[in-house]
Amino acid sequence: MAAERRKYLRVLFEETIQVETEEWTDPMATGLDISLNGTRFHCEHSLSEGSEVSVVFKPGLKIQGVCRWCWPIEWYYQAAVEFPDMHEEEQTLLRDYISETSGEPYPDYSDEEPEEAVETDEMDEMDDLSLEEEDDAFADDLLIEEDDDSLDSDSYQGALTPLVFAGKRVVIVDNDDNRIETIEEYLTKRNQFSIEKTGKLSHLWPLLKAKPADLILLTWGLNGEDSVDMLQNIQGRFPDLPIILFSGPVSLEERLEGLNGGAVDFITRPATLSSISQSILQAFSAMASASSLRGLEYDENDGLENEDDLNLNDDLLEDDFEL
Repeated sequence: MAAERRKYLRVLFEETIQVETEEWTDPMATGLDISLNGTRFHCEHSLSEGSEVSVVFKPGLKIQGVCRWCWPIEWYYQAAVEFPDMHEEEQTLLRDYISETSGEPYPDYSDEEPEEAVETDEMDEMDDLSLEEEDDAFADDLLIEEDDDSLDSDSYQGALTPLVFAGKRVVIVDNDDNRIETIEEYLTKRNQFSIEKTGKLSHLWPLLKAKPADLILLTWGLNGEDSVDMLQNIQGRFPDLPIILFSGPVSLEERLEGLNGGAVDFITRPATLSSISQSILQAFSAMASASSLRGLEYDENDGLENEDDLNLNDDLLEDDFEL
């Protein structure tokens, strides 16, 4: 299979493409490399090996392909799709598209690539990995690296390290079980945060009553006004509790709406786990610095007032209130 894929030169490819299957459409997939025989990309959903996939590179250029492999990377997926039955016209259009996006003429190899091209192709090593090796290649993303974390939350001097705020309590509010488990595993191992999780906003309040939190990682729904009400409700009851929002692709206006509503950051997918960790560390750092400037000791339990603050609007107590 690897030899067949090397029939055409692959080039780096960082364009946004649309990936379609019978079950879902991802309009914001990110290309990694491309050839006349297929493409590799990041997408938000999983693909099954051998399943039919359509890739829309631009209006008027939609090519049918077959998924050859797909595996999770952090909380999105990397997949390779082969184009085994391309028409000559499609191949010509794709060649022009590759030349257009790469800025260089795409060579026409009638047989196999020249030996030099194969040897210098950085992506060939990935093709020769077994599926088990592919999983191992990305497993380290969820393991604690052996860093020199000389600072902890008791000796914070303004320098960020992965473990500087170890022990802080982070609540993840998301209704995707797979994603929430992936984030939990990373933050627990990499930062040694204490993680609480829930899939419903109505379950958040008793959770906070039982154990005050230091930060909330909150899913931003794509339903406009409800999302703003959700954020304002939490901010009204816990004004000192930092909230980081995350979601799929949204407009700039929605991002600013969330930030203006009091969120300390807004992360959109696809995003790496390290970027989520960085955002949380920066939020804790900002709080610690602000407390220091006020001449106050940073209190990790600050933000929970009293039980009366846990009274909710009837709308938020409905069992079917989904994020």
